[in-house]
Amino acid sequence: MIRIAICDDDKTITDQIEVLMEKNLIENKIVSKALDVFNSSQNLLTYINNNNEYDLIYLDIEMPEMDGITLARKIRENNREVVFIYISSHDNYFVDLFPVLPFRFLRKPIDKEQFAIDFKAAFQEINRTDYYFYYDYRSIRYRVPIREIIYFESYGRNVYIVTKTKKERFLGKLNDLEKRLAEQKAQFLRIHQSYLINAALMEVLNFDYVIMCNGETLRISQDRKKHIREQYFRMEK
Repeated sequence: MIRIAICDDDKTITDQIEVLMEKNLIENKIVSKALDVFNSSQNLLTYINNNNEYDLIYLDIEMPEMDGITLARKIRENNREVVFIYISSHDNYFVDLFPVLPFRFLRKPIDKEQFAIDFKAAFQEINRTDYYFYYDYRSIRYRVPIREIIYFESYGRNVYIVTKTKKERFLGKLNDLEKRLAEQKAQFLRIHQSYLINAALMEVLNFDYVIMCNGETLRISQDRKKHIREQYFRMEK
């Protein structure tokens, strides 16, 4: 899932980008958790300062009250990961953009083909980041790369985390982990009340079970069989 903001004081531009974005999300089979439009840089900053974050922001450079470069600097103070695609009718901002880590520069009027190219590149960049899963056990904090987690197993009040090299436990609830991983855009499937698996490390998907990369066979519960297949194929690009 991806969270997107569009900020430009020209409603014609925001409307155009919103239409193009919805089209490209569908074509690339990407689920958007948020697609918000702002016509004021101050409104976007206020919203972000109220504990809201975005993965991708389309940002006009020339805006009243606060220009896009100043806004980007303020956002970068707390979020170094957000991807900016800057929008402008002029090319003379390249030097000013370097400190705020520009990813792409989209010229007005907006070209549909270039928009699609830039969006796909931005999505790949967002998902390139190596996320970690953190958990506590006996007052010690551990972290493990999400790409190494094969599955989580719930047993009583304990959750077991199974990786390619170890199996450890910590106190927790699988429902909470499922929400947390979804917020990190990690592709995990809840195949059973007791199992949450890493879809990327699944070798075989059968109607009744899955086989993981470590050779383990895990059963899919009866009430989840149809939903799991539909969810998995939506993940595929």
